[in-house]
Amino acid sequence: MVHERPRLSRRHSEALWALLFISPWLGWFLLFTAGPMIFSFGITFWETNFLNKSEYVGLANYREMLDDPSSTRRCGSPSPTRC
Repeated sequence: MVHERPRLSRRHSEALWALLFISPWLGWFLLFTAGPMIFSFGITFWETNFLNKSEYVGLANYREMLDDPSSTRRCGSPSPTRC
């Protein structure tokens, strides 16, 4: 007894083709845009100079930035390019 493979509906077939066509763009986006953005955000939680051992500091970098009067003065300005 031979079983026929169930055929995909037109809607599912079109969805698979759409995924096939968008997958190269999605791969490049994840590799060269989203990946570096996530990595950059992640390293803000570390104290490092990229030559020696890194130390996890958590939110200390953000606290230091907010406690620095010069950074709060710049970020409080009406010009968005100064922050």
